[in-house]
Amino acid sequence: MLARTANYALIGRRDFVVLFRRGAEESIEDAVTQQASTASTMIRELGFTARAFSGTEEAQLWAAHGRSVWNGPGAIVKVTVLPTELPRMLTLLNAIAGPAGYAAAGRAGLGVFLARITGDGDAQHRAIAELRGAIPGGRGGAVLLRGSADIKARTDVWGPIGDGLTLMRAVKKQFDPAGILNPGRGPGGI
Repeated sequence: MLARTANYALIGRRDFVVLFRRGAEESIEDAVTQQASTASTMIRELGFTARAFSGTEEAQLWAAHGRSVWNGPGAIVKVTVLPTELPRMLTLLNAIAGPAGYAAAGRAGLGVFLARITGDGDAQHRAIAELRGAIPGGRGGAVLLRGSADIKARTDVWGPIGDGLTLMRAVKKQFDPAGILNPGRGPGGI
């Protein structure tokens, strides 16, 4: 498992970049070097290219990293999983959408990434459904952040909610008893 100092960015379609923030209080140079080596091996085994960055080059990449997924057409989904599930989810995304059918960027240490899924409406809907289906209940989710009117009409923005809907409704009622704050826009239509 990668330590909390490890972050990744999937830029383009088949480039996988591993970034390590050196100097974090929980890491030392030897540990970071070992983590970089382990992560690079895992990434190469998945068919991606691993590169480490530091200094100004790292800062520039992080600035572009946050914007990369938003540039271009397609549905954007925020996927959250346990960090140990990240390789499986990225492999699944590649299998579902194909190497030319998505772009992704995120933070491996947190198990969070954004995926822009391209293709026609059927392909986008199918990819979102398959991603959601692969996430064990209560261990993550896939929320649609951006999509065409067609995708939003066919795909629940929030995805499966699990057994937390009753609690969510109670909290909404407590803080918004008149139901005037964003009615119907929350999970489960709350």
